[in-house]
Amino acid sequence: MKKTLSLFLALIFALGICFSAPVTINANALESQDVNYSVEASGFSDGKITFSVFLAPNQTIDKALVSVKYDPAVLSVSSAGAATVTDSDGELTESVPGVYEHDTPSYSNEHYTFAYINSSSYKIGTNAKKFVEITFQLKDGAGKEATVVFLNGDYTSESVIKSFVSFSTLSTPEISVIESKANGLRFSWSSVEGAEGYNIYKKTGTDLVRVATVANQTTSFTDVDAVNKQTNTYAVTAMDSDGRETLLKTFEATYDFSLEAPEVTLATEKGGIRISWNSVANAETYDIYRSAKANNSWSALTKIATVSAEKITYVDTTVLSGGVYKYAVSAVAGAHKSEQKTSNDITYLTAPVIVSAESSAKGITVTWNKVNGAKGYDVFKKTRNGFEKIGSTTENALAYTDKDVVSEVTYTYVVAAKDANGNISPYSDESSVYFEFVLESPVAQVERVKGGIEISWELFPGVTGYKIYRAELGSDNAWSQWSQIGSVGENVTKYLDKKVASNGVYTYAVASLCDIGESKISVNNSILYIGEPVINLAKSTERGVTFTWSSVEGSTGFIIYKKVGSEMVKLTDVDASTTAYTDTGVESGKAYTYAVAALDRFGQPGFYTEFTVTYQKPKVNLAIPAVKVANTAKGIKVTWNKIANAEKYVVYQRTYNAKTKKWSGWKALKTTTGLSYVDTTVKIGTNYRYTVKAVKGSSASKFTSTGTIKYNVVPSVKVANTSSGVKVTWSTVANATGYTIYSSTYNAKTKKWSSWKNRGTAGKNKTAWVDKSAKSGTYYRYTVRARYGSAASSFKASANILRLANPTVKAVKASNGVKVTWNKIAGAKNYKIYRATYTNGKWSGWSAIKTTNNKTFAYVDKTAKKGVYYKYTVRAVNGKSASAYTASKNVKR
Repeated sequence: MKKTLSLFLALIFALGICFSAPVTINANALESQDVNYSVEASGFSDGKITFSVFLAPNQTIDKALVSVKYDPAVLSVSSAGAATVTDSDGELTESVPGVYEHDTPSYSNEHYTFAYINSSSYKIGTNAKKFVEITFQLKDGAGKEATVVFLNGDYTSESVIKSFVSFSTLSTPEISVIESKANGLRFSWSSVEGAEGYNIYKKTGTDLVRVATVANQTTSFTDVDAVNKQTNTYAVTAMDSDGRETLLKTFEATYDFSLEAPEVTLATEKGGIRISWNSVANAETYDIYRSAKANNSWSALTKIATVSAEKITYVDTTVLSGGVYKYAVSAVAGAHKSEQKTSNDITYLTAPVIVSAESSAKGITVTWNKVNGAKGYDVFKKTRNGFEKIGSTTENALAYTDKDVVSEVTYTYVVAAKDANGNISPYSDESSVYFEFVLESPVAQVERVKGGIEISWELFPGVTGYKIYRAELGSDNAWSQWSQIGSVGENVTKYLDKKVASNGVYTYAVASLCDIGESKISVNNSILYIGEPVINLAKSTERGVTFTWSSVEGSTGFIIYKKVGSEMVKLTDVDASTTAYTDTGVESGKAYTYAVAALDRFGQPGFYTEFTVTYQKPKVNLAIPAVKVANTAKGIKVTWNKIANAEKYVVYQRTYNAKTKKWSGWKALKTTTGLSYVDTTVKIGTNYRYTVKAVKGSSASKFTSTGTIKYNVVPSVKVANTSSGVKVTWSTVANATGYTIYSSTYNAKTKKWSSWKNRGTAGKNKTAWVDKSAKSGTYYRYTVRARYGSAASSFKASANILRLANPTVKAVKASNGVKVTWNKIAGAKNYKIYRATYTNGKWSGWSAIKTTNNKTFAYVDKTAKKGVYYKYTVRAVNGKSASAYTASKNVKR
């Protein structure tokens, strides 16, 4: 055995190995005694290498030996399997012994592992048989040697090398990227310097099988046979120029490729339904599917189109109006297809066709054809911002009237149908119309009637109502702007303007209305309105039936009517200042009907209201009160004497109109049981007359008018101490011809005020007077009466004032400041010292610096600064009264 092995060693070739990734290498078989065999060596990433020897079929094996020489520093035997050779009839009954390791001192650097058949000939069957399998564990490094030798025949005789295996010393490729693609699992590796190419292996069952070889420029491979969601084992080896490759280093990779299901949105447009979806990563194409609804059931989704990955929208032009559809889209890449997300259903509606767009009194009416499947319609009008919706209709309403239009303007419309979910069809073609519609305005007729002015007009066809406008003639003879005073319905032809003023001049116009607006208005003739007198009093008097009425603005007189039989007959007429009449032609116990009408500036009577009085002659005679009037601070005071048997008194007033130079009628002001009354309604400068009737029951005294009295205002009076005396000032009174000043003095002993003393007069342009005779320490009060020719106003006393004379003030420089002195003032309780300072070329205002008692008449201002100019003054003070003041000469500290 030793002899045989030694002969083997002389024939061994070097074998360099490195282990990195799985490989499979078939050695060339050398002929020897007609024995055919093969050797396979495979490496794994766990650092193991296995040698397997296969015997070719249909041959006879006499004796055989396989020996592997290895370097123990690099390899160690991991396992060895027994030979299992079968012949044509089946499995051998004799097994090949196990693997032996030879390690003797004489062969200390040579390690062998071998297996052999020590038996007579064996016949190999029709299939190749594995003779032996030996696995080594890689210890360290690369570049070591291992040799595989096969010997057939007498294992003790000399033999030749039959086979060997070697591995490249190149570095193993490192896997850099693993990614799932549509066409398979793709992985890339680092380029290996010196590599002539790369082999790619894939594990099938328990074996790694080479599936591809690529050139050295290629550093990636796609496994197109990878099964989705399945994990596979792969390896990549580098090949050197001798065809040797690195050992296999396996890695696992899971093929996981999926496509996102597109989100689908739908919209109708002219010609079909537009299906849109989001772009899906890795998609190569998209399949579009459709389902249609019929008889409340949906058909299956059926593919209707395929588009490229660059497109994410598709228009289905095969839909029918009124049809209800759903869509789905699948992203496709190779054999991969995404799931489907079915859209909401959509009703396809064709665009309506506008049949007409015409002007009318109601506006522009747009009509269109019926769209199959529509549940309603939206109408749009073109604006500067594009088409904006102006209205909607139901499915059976095929017309819409736009009332928001202006004459002589062109308008453009489109219409869209909509389904039950509010989805709308494409717009119809645009339709434009030039709107021109002029609505006629009625000609208004005006008439003065009882209670106001009546406006009337004729009915107009197509009108929905009328607006009534009014303009008024002002005092400047200019017409006001038109203002609307009312509106009525389409079948009304009259309107009563009740809000008119007596003596007002008005003009009216009527505008007809329709759905799009109103007509222009035409100017009509003006009309003068005269008011109707209001009967204030109608009663029986000793002379007959007496009645009074209100004055009427703008009237030139009044006509008094009395009913005779069934007709109202004119009794008389009176001027505008008369507002009372007594019918003496009456009999006690009979009823009489009267009326009073005002006359306008043209002498035409206005309307009146009849009233009836039953005359009962009074039995009580009352004396006429003697009436007096006088101006007071609050108004004109009317007083009268007490009348025997009188229960109450009625005060009357009449006013003089300076423009018309006429007196107004008597106006009752007050009913009272007293003997005086103050008329606070009077106006300054206006002339008045008053009278008073004594009344008992239905009887009243006659009356006598007072003389004329003009109401005058009481001046308001103020007083103040000055250096020369007490200054009295008063307010100007309009229309006053002058003023009279009065004073009163307080006696401290008797504690009483003296009676008023006339101190003199002032002209109408004067508003001040100084009482130079007023004594310091004495209290005074003053008043002023306005004079109006021989008449004079009432008066109101001023506030009390204590006369305080001005102190005489001196100021001199002192060693410690400025010394201020003054004289004693009668009535003063205190003295208040003021100072002014000269800085930057200007005097400051007065500021109080000290208050002393009435026994101190000097003060040193120690706060005065050296080199600064000052001036001082002192005021005498007693309560709210204070003297005027006189400044000292300037003094420099």
